Amino acid sequence: MHLVYIFAGLSVAFAALCAAFHLRGKLYLKTVFKSAASLAFIAAAAAAYFACGSSPRYFVFVISALSLGLLGDVLLAVNVFLKGKKKSLAELLGGAAFLAGHAVYIAFFITCFFQLLNAHRNSRSSRPLCRGIFN
Repeated sequence: MHLVYIFAGLSVAFAALCAAFHLRGKLYLKTVFKSAASLAFIAAAAAAYFACGSSPRYFVFVISALSLGLLGDVLLAVNVFLKGKKKSLAELLGGAAFLAGHAVYIAFFITCFFQLLNAHRNSRSSRPLCRGIFN
């Protein structure tokens, strides 16, 4: 479980460096550290999965969505260095990667909701569903 905290800390440190280089106008270093921050929180998610042993299906959802977000970040950051049609293509693909990542998150939450709903129905509980979630 310690790896989760190490990767999360690295992600925060890389994000701070990304912000610092953004303020200094050093776009290349900003891109490098933004990508490093994304990789670090993907590593934190993987470490949490292996430490806790949750469902592989949810692991695939979360890692896929985070990876698509990383791809979107990289494509949108790289377009600063491109011109013309390549810039437009990078922006389009970056936006599409973010859209696909968010679609995966939505699918993940819908899957979780229906699994929770089925578990609630099978338990024959008289408690409202939201009480089981938040209490």
